[in-house]
Amino acid sequence: MANKRALITGVLGQDGSFMAELLAQKGYDVYGIVRYEPDTDKIEWIQKLIPSIKISYVNILCQTDLYNEIELIKPDEIYNFAGYSNVFNPYMYSELVFDINGKVPQYILAAINNSNKSIKFFNASSCLIFGRDKNERQNELYANNMVNEYREEWGMFACSGIFYPHESERRGDLFFTRKIIKAVWDIYNKKADEFNTGSLDSFRDFGYAPDYMEAVYLMMQNSTPKDYVIGTGILTKLRDFVKLSFDKMGLNYEDYICPTKELTRDNDVNILCADASKIKKELRWYPKVFVPELISIMLKKCEVI
Repeated sequence: MANKRALITGVLGQDGSFMAELLAQKGYDVYGIVRYEPDTDKIEWIQKLIPSIKISYVNILCQTDLYNEIELIKPDEIYNFAGYSNVFNPYMYSELVFDINGKVPQYILAAINNSNKSIKFFNASSCLIFGRDKNERQNELYANNMVNEYREEWGMFACSGIFYPHESERRGDLFFTRKIIKAVWDIYNKKADEFNTGSLDSFRDFGYAPDYMEAVYLMMQNSTPKDYVIGTGILTKLRDFVKLSFDKMGLNYEDYICPTKELTRDNDVNILCADASKIKKELRWYPKVFVPELISIMLKKCEVI
């Protein structure tokens, strides 16, 4: 019997790479889409991580190109992790963000509908649908509504994972947690002597990305396509995340943190906490890694990121 085939957009990112690794371990033939000019170092990195992976360069903003790629690969499952999840000034890039976060899921769903309706589709969404910046919220809601429409009107297996913040040693440099971890590492190694930060008074529900990819896998193996909230349900104040990160290296964070008004997001939501009771009850998914261990993992891998 032939292996299942999975097609992943955003395969070079945190979530896409962990998803590709998980599916390869489960015996899938994994295909990854890269949307821009190839990043040679990252391509080599993921090919070492997953020797069997097949990478192709596709303009995901071209509906025809996406359709042709799906026709060529004939995947059993498609995972869309191509969306922007951290845009400090979304208004500056609003058109591009909308195209990537809104139109790409629509293009993939239309391609599935026209090619093979039995293909399962997962779209990575976020807790932004519940608030924060109006522009970002509209992008997320558009994609979620599109997934629901194709599922209900066309009977397709399409679902959205509504992610709360999830971090790892593969987080990009623009994310808060990665900035903190790198600052701690640099200060500890005498490469820096201070760190500029915005407000640390907000609370976040931080989880570990590989745990969340396990949740995605369970969603895609479910007998019925459903959307689920994915998070730990445990709040951590940003100040406590910073303090614990410095504590783990024997440093007092108050000696190095420099609050900077320019880095504060005026529209930021103060509290983001997941209610993941539905996925826990129905799919028996539970997070395994929480903030103290998450920080340790990120610090341990910091030198090689």
